[in-house]
Amino acid sequence: LLAELELIEPEIIVVLGATAAQALLGPQVRITQERGKDLHVALAPHVFATMHPAAVLRAPGELARATSRERFFADIALVGRTAHALHGG
Repeated sequence: LLAELELIEPEIIVVLGATAAQALLGPQVRITQERGKDLHVALAPHVFATMHPAAVLRAPGELARATSRERFFADIALVGRTAHALHGG
């Protein structure tokens, strides 16, 4: 994966879930602390970590699912705004 990232030089990377975040960003990464932030790491100019979409579905109870869904979509909207800004938006 690191070789592929080096080859394609992405402007934005979104890691979905703790497993992906820790594999790419290190074992110290916690989604609950890093979500909603544009992380400054060497992988790409803009790196975002958010929960895995399946976590939304597994959240216990309707209120927890609704909260998880809102947070997930807020994180994805941030990625969209960043992409839009990068390309003259």
